Amino acid sequence: MDLQELSKLLKTQLAHLLVSIPDEKDVVIDPDLMKPLDRVAGITFLKDNDTTWLHTASSSLVNLQRLFGRAPNIYSIGKGAKMVSELMETMFETHKDRKDKSFHIGQIFIVDRDIDYVSLLCSPMTYEALLDESFGINCSMIDFDGEVTGDGKGAKMLLTSQDEIYTQIRDCHFSQMFSYLRDTAKKLQELENKKNNLQSVGDMRKFVGNDLRVLKQQQKLLSTHISACEAILKVKNKTDFEDFIKVEHNLLEGVEYKENMTYVEECIQKQ
Repeated sequence: MDLQELSKLLKTQLAHLLVSIPDEKDVVIDPDLMKPLDRVAGITFLKDNDTTWLHTASSSLVNLQRLFGRAPNIYSIGKGAKMVSELMETMFETHKDRKDKSFHIGQIFIVDRDIDYVSLLCSPMTYEALLDESFGINCSMIDFDGEVTGDGKGAKMLLTSQDEIYTQIRDCHFSQMFSYLRDTAKKLQELENKKNNLQSVGDMRKFVGNDLRVLKQQQKLLSTHISACEAILKVKNKTDFEDFIKVEHNLLEGVEYKENMTYVEECIQKQ
């Protein structure tokens, strides 16, 4: 084994040791030993790689699986993600848990942030992301203002899978969701028109007891989501949002460099 392989092995073992110890760590090394140790184990690795939160992430994922069952499939991408995955295995081996055959969590994906820095800087374009940017989502709860609710008071709304409209459009690109809202409005209108074709008292009772309640609920949700979209568009239209998105895409694709730089310089001058 050459020095390079030994150095790589020691760095990995050192990182795992640091991750396995919770909270912050202070390492004190004799200055005379710093250079030879740095050549072998890479002591500067400690300064450049903060592993404090890896133990916290591992503990949180382990506690989650203790509540809902151990996930049968765990995928990790990146050095830190792999360390979190291995530390989770160590925690499970150290504390033997009961084996639960029912899995509420099918897969866990752990991805290092340094795998993709670019997406952090890109503009959000899905409906859920724009809702969070415009109104703020906290624990699946969103606080709409009076402009969205239409009563001038505002209201809080829980965004869950029970809202069928939200479930269908939450991950849609903002430009693609309007067709779904339009189709949903047509279906609700057709359902409402059924009341004109009721032939018997039994049909009326069934419509009032079942269809009417669902209809009113869906109409209210649809109205809220349409109003939220209008509020988002109103804010975006006050800026050169389309030009901004175009330049952003061009930068990602590496095209029209001069035009992009001109736009960026103009934005800087407006500050």
